[in-house]
Amino acid sequence: MDSEKTTKTCSSTCKAENRSNELACKLTKLELQERKETVHRSLKTRVVEKKELENGYAYRFPGTDELLRELTEFIKTERGML
Repeated sequence: MDSEKTTKTCSSTCKAENRSNELACKLTKLELQERKETVHRSLKTRVVEKKELENGYAYRFPGTDELLRELTEFIKTERGML
């Protein structure tokens, strides 16, 4: 099956063609910006502690699986991986 090309849909407006079992989706610039804003708003409400450092800030969040997934999404959007 490795040589077989598969198409998976990640949203109604995005199709990812991939030869592996992984799903890849590239959002438009507008979709990426909207996603970032949504994730930022949600994360800001969940900060347990914020500490200013010499080179930025350190944030502490609750240790839930849901929040870990959300933080992963945030990191992906910041790296432009979505």
